[in-house]
Amino acid sequence: MTHRFAIVLWMLLGLSSVRADVKLPAILGDHAVLQQGQRLPIWGQADPGEEVTLSLAGQEVSTTADSSGQWSVQLKPLKMDSTPQEMTVRGKNTLVVRDLLVGDVWICSGQSNMDFRMNRAHNAVEAIPQANYPQIRLFDVKKKIAFTPQKDCDGEWLVCTPATVRRFSAVAYFFGREIHEAEKIPVGLVNAAWGGSLGETWTSLEALESNPALTAYADHFKQTRDHLARLKAEYAQKILPDWQKKYDAWKAQYGAEEIKPGDPTAPSTTVPPQPPAPKKPLAPDEDQHLPTVLYNGMLAPLFSCAMKGVVWYQGEQNADNESTARLYATLLSTLIQDWRLKWNQGDFPFIIVQLPGFGPHESWVYLRDSQRKNLSLPNTGMAVTIDLGEEKDVHPRNKQDVGHRVALVARHLVYGEKLVYTGPCYRALQEEKNKIRVLFDQAGSGLKIGSAPSLRLNVPPEAPLDHVEGFEIAAADGRFVPATAQISENNSVLVWNEAIAKPTAIRYGWRAFPRANLYNKENLPASPFSTLEPVYASLPK
Repeated sequence: MTHRFAIVLWMLLGLSSVRADVKLPAILGDHAVLQQGQRLPIWGQADPGEEVTLSLAGQEVSTTADSSGQWSVQLKPLKMDSTPQEMTVRGKNTLVVRDLLVGDVWICSGQSNMDFRMNRAHNAVEAIPQANYPQIRLFDVKKKIAFTPQKDCDGEWLVCTPATVRRFSAVAYFFGREIHEAEKIPVGLVNAAWGGSLGETWTSLEALESNPALTAYADHFKQTRDHLARLKAEYAQKILPDWQKKYDAWKAQYGAEEIKPGDPTAPSTTVPPQPPAPKKPLAPDEDQHLPTVLYNGMLAPLFSCAMKGVVWYQGEQNADNESTARLYATLLSTLIQDWRLKWNQGDFPFIIVQLPGFGPHESWVYLRDSQRKNLSLPNTGMAVTIDLGEEKDVHPRNKQDVGHRVALVARHLVYGEKLVYTGPCYRALQEEKNKIRVLFDQAGSGLKIGSAPSLRLNVPPEAPLDHVEGFEIAAADGRFVPATAQISENNSVLVWNEAIAKPTAIRYGWRAFPRANLYNKENLPASPFSTLEPVYASLPK
């Protein structure tokens, strides 16, 4: 009898251990912001065939988990509500999700400048102690590579405080803070970013396969996916040992620590400079540069989440050469349309951060141009940051002005505020004898000579010059030379060079790190442009 009882008890314990309790995805956890004004999907897991009942804000709906244990319901649109609420999910077990607000959820994605943390921002010492915003919630999607689209991600919602904001995206925070204060709504910020990632890593395989210009990216992914076991073995047996030998030789010659530029412990100039340590190669299943893998691992889990729009700060890694920088126009267009298809929320707002000035890589001018060309897609906007870069640092520290400019675009494009939301944008040119008159939209209260904001706390910006810089002019041969420029009537700029009798083309800010100082009186800079590139779509009025 005792033996039989033990067997029955063992069977019951075994059955209970495999029972799948009702579960919710991480993005629907405590402290979340739920999207207002849209049908609201709620989804999760349970036992196959298990009945699930959900209660929130006076609504109660039931469903049954499918054969794979997946379930989902849709609630009627909720009105904005800053009062914390609870959501109850009942199946064989009961979940209570607490401290939920109803407002706007923004997805903030890209590479390292989006992932750039608040504790490194130029004004961190001032901004972090002031970051007590109980109606701003922060969600960091844990970095993950995957070869198939994932259903869930790792992360948790945190209430915005000085302690929680320190390690959160600075651009996302400054943007969300302004939206919260201007629109008087709770704001949820989802940071899904990875330093050094390429645009194609955030794009689905089927989207890359559907565009002939992008199939090389798709093929690269499939070659890795389909031969992963062999590639991992080759990495472990050959690639990694070869690197280790080179690293050990470097370490034996130069010591254990790599000396970084500017290190005060660096040797004197009479000692030959130390070469960098050999960089450890990434394993084939750990490479964030591989097409599609971040889409699968970090983005796909969010597609059921109702949200307001996207802020996208990426492109540096795609600007290695002119060819990839020009191709980025197609890649970004494909990505935007891919995300809109997968989210199934129509043409939701998509705001692009145009790359700032940086270094000697002239291919950056074509990447910025590729970003701008995507303004032809509906409901897209762009924050111009050409003046917020640092020539020798790909990670400029002034993220507050980046976030502010993104927020201005959102306040106009998304929230309908009547304000000047961007700097002067090229519209047309008129040939006038030996000069060209350049006409601009978005001139605000008028054009002016401006200067970049401060890049360091308590360091004032440089005083504006007494002349316009950044324009170049060309005759029919297309050879550009520096030009004299003068602000003129009706939001125009007269441009000329005495050596060119019949100019036909103009470009402005057409350098990786340009000296360009045309602004509107609202202190927003003009976007770089070249009239020899394809005609741009008109910006939203």
